[in-house]
Amino acid sequence: MTIGALTLQHFHIMLVSFLIFTLALLAKRYPIVKALPWILVFLLIPISTARAQKQVRFAFYNVENLMDTLDNPHKNDNDFLPGSKNNWNAQKYLHKLNQLAAAIEWLEKPAGLGLAEVENRGVVEALMSAAHMQNYAVVHFESPDERGIDVALMVDTTILTLQSARKIPVFLPGEDNTRDILRVQLDRSGCETSQMVVYVCHFPSRRGGDSSMVKRLAAVDVLSADIIALNDRTAVLVMGDFNDNPHDPSIQRLELSAGLFNLTDTSSVQGSLVYQHQWFTFDQILFSEQVRFGNWDTGGNGTVLFNDRRLSYFDEKRGRFYPNRTFNQGKYYGGFSDHYPVYIDLLLHGCAP
Repeated sequence: MTIGALTLQHFHIMLVSFLIFTLALLAKRYPIVKALPWILVFLLIPISTARAQKQVRFAFYNVENLMDTLDNPHKNDNDFLPGSKNNWNAQKYLHKLNQLAAAIEWLEKPAGLGLAEVENRGVVEALMSAAHMQNYAVVHFESPDERGIDVALMVDTTILTLQSARKIPVFLPGEDNTRDILRVQLDRSGCETSQMVVYVCHFPSRRGGDSSMVKRLAAVDVLSADIIALNDRTAVLVMGDFNDNPHDPSIQRLELSAGLFNLTDTSSVQGSLVYQHQWFTFDQILFSEQVRFGNWDTGGNGTVLFNDRRLSYFDEKRGRFYPNRTFNQGKYYGGFSDHYPVYIDLLLHGCAP
């Protein structure tokens, strides 16, 4: 709401300032009034703080094989076609979209939502439509992954401005191919010095056991080199499925070499996914010093593992809740994903209200 050229918040501040001045004059004649200006000063602080901050949610979600029903001869999508071993069809695809759309709604539709395991731009746009995200833009590039799955970012254009985007190839030892890293530059309209670069990652899998670590370390080195080359004032947010836990060597190297912080909360739940009844925290969001102490601010918040019961099923045999996935060992369950999403709420200082 505006009053002339002034916002309502500006009007409130001017009114309180006038009252403080008036009470200060009255205090010279009536001593009991002396304390009132200070009370109004404290009342003014929350108004000013609310005016100067804006909360923006960023999230990441590995959506477990969001695949269409069309045969792409350039991708290994044979398991997700009509008549395949998964018997993938239009009904299951639409159900998957509706399930994920509900999950995004429960996440309160983050301003920036990173995705992993999407087949192409079309499935991301279909998800955006199912979730009624008309104001969002899709950032996606095809990658050389052998399974044909990519990463993407959905951006709320009413909150964030998309400045540029590109993919960063990751070359692995040998002849293996993996997902590219998505690099997106954003800023917040109406905010000063709000530039941020968001990276969306899906690091090489653990297939091959301990020997696979060298592949994830290679991805770390590529990512770190790009971050180091950025302007020192640029805020950095790195999200993804890293196929490693926060204390594993690859994540530790990423934090040290790129100067990132990792406040992924592992205290309230066992992890973001479970494999053979063992929990892992592969899904994480890391950020630079400029996010923690600059115009973008965590406000003391860490990365939240969103293990909402609506995304879960209860294993009666083990007495535990697990992510309610779409497939498990070839059996169709019609759930959401084998991963829980993660999110972080950031405060952006210097925003227009």
